[in-house]
Amino acid sequence: MRKFFFGVGIFSAIFVTVILIGIGYAVFFSAGQDEEAKRYVDSSLIAITSNWDVNELRSRASQELLRSTKQDDLVSLFTRFATLGPLVEYEGSKREGWKLFINIGTNEGNGFKATYVAHGKYNNGKAEIHCVIVKLGDVWKIIGFHVIPSALIADKAGRNT
Repeated sequence: MRKFFFGVGIFSAIFVTVILIGIGYAVFFSAGQDEEAKRYVDSSLIAITSNWDVNELRSRASQELLRSTKQDDLVSLFTRFATLGPLVEYEGSKREGWKLFINIGTNEGNGFKATYVAHGKYNNGKAEIHCVIVKLGDVWKIIGFHVIPSALIADKAGRNT
């Protein structure tokens, strides 16, 4: 019985050590990622929304985003967003969540995924932009892009009443 408890104790110590190493790795890996991610999001959103250029989004989009979105739909959305007019003031982005992921047994490597929310003022209204980015290796890509234009929402709400 004594050997059993000794074995359980050793197993528990190894298990806790592995968990602590994993947490340490996550902290080490994510250190600096937030600042780098924020710079990427801010520069991307300014380039994309300054004049609502769909090609700026395409050049930064992940293959996953490009495959899941019909190009005609993307152009239609940007045509609608363009009614907000050009960017007047970018208010910056704020991270809402992040996740470190480790791919074991795949060639995709480890990565970092983050969600940011930004606000901008345009000639004809304001918009809230949700941007999800992922970093695989050294490359950041946009995997999610969602715009909530307050002017268009107010316009739609006015028509329904």
